[in-house]
Amino acid sequence: MKNRIDVSVIIPAYNAAETIVSLVNKILSETHVAIELIVIDDGSTDETANILRQIHDDRLILIKQANQGVYAARNTALDIHRGEWVVFLDADDDIADGFIEKLW
Repeated sequence: MKNRIDVSVIIPAYNAAETIVSLVNKILSETHVAIELIVIDDGSTDETANILRQIHDDRLILIKQANQGVYAARNTALDIHRGEWVVFLDADDDIADGFIEKLW
């Protein structure tokens, strides 16, 4: 049985190589809330998926799919999320340190 997840953070990403790393690193720096981070690469033609594959953290789940749009990407993540709560972010969002913990 896997550990309990408090919050599933879902980020659809399309050609987000320039912005996604900062957001992902901020989310993964949070340690007071049990999170899973699901990033759906929605058919990117840039280096988005390759950049995310370089991040080695068990809480990061990367799914690649053909471009279907932001809502289809979110629904793909909702099909697999395990968190009690869900937070939707966009790949170019800039969040404050401790954002997830403050919401929780």
